Amino acid sequence: MARDLESAGFESAWVGDHVAMPRTHTSRYPFSPTGEMPWPATEPWCDSVVAMASMAEATSTIRVGTGVMVAGLRNPVVLAKQLATIDVLSDGRLELGVGAGWLTEEFGIVGLDAMDRGRRLDEAVAMIRRCWEGAPDGFEGHFYSLPEGSLFYPVPLHDVPVIIGGVSERAYERVVRYGSGWMGTTNLKDLQRGAVEPISRIRQIATDHGRDPDEIAQLVRVHTGPSFDVDGLVAAIPLLRNAGVDELLVDIPWSGELDLARWYDRLSAVAG
Repeated sequence: MARDLESAGFESAWVGDHVAMPRTHTSRYPFSPTGEMPWPATEPWCDSVVAMASMAEATSTIRVGTGVMVAGLRNPVVLAKQLATIDVLSDGRLELGVGAGWLTEEFGIVGLDAMDRGRRLDEAVAMIRRCWEGAPDGFEGHFYSLPEGSLFYPVPLHDVPVIIGGVSERAYERVVRYGSGWMGTTNLKDLQRGAVEPISRIRQIATDHGRDPDEIAQLVRVHTGPSFDVDGLVAAIPLLRNAGVDELLVDIPWSGELDLARWYDRLSAVAG
């Protein structure tokens, strides 16, 4: 898939992330009107770190990222090593999208308290960035700590963007406090609420906290439906551009019949 996307001209390829799935759930999926997951519980989610490594090995120019990873489910020291390795082996093509997570049952499966998932994410990102310094002075948090004298090599080849996902006020505040950007998820029928309004809110929070809103990248992931509504997506691009979207991520219903190059040409002609 990554090879085909790169050949067609696409600039980045992203993978979703779940470690485990419950047979049933009471947690509300935030990107569905009904709150139900749009996939079966038996969907075979590949591990996002392994998938990115495979995608990076199969390509040479396309950026690879997580859209988004539930980083709090993992040991941040081990994760920092894995991600730095991918960045080095891909010649600096890694981007890291992270979120607190919506599926509370998933935290229980791995033995964690879902009520702590926001704080775990905050500390995990801080710990990962500290490890990427190579020789950090140490770190002391509520969930994680690093003793002084710890060394972490290799370090990433570039300043890896940390993109924050989420559609809550707390997520927007995280974007402003320590994110390189925001990643929203929406569909063609709900662009105003799913993309335009959050971007406006993030820019306002940034202004209120003395951060330049223009330095925060805005990425929006759009579900187009099983028929892949290219016409609808082309028509939506001017609205997204005017809202301040920097990068458009498209969920593609994969099949061998897709003419990716033609679709990329149509999208890029409008996006400019």
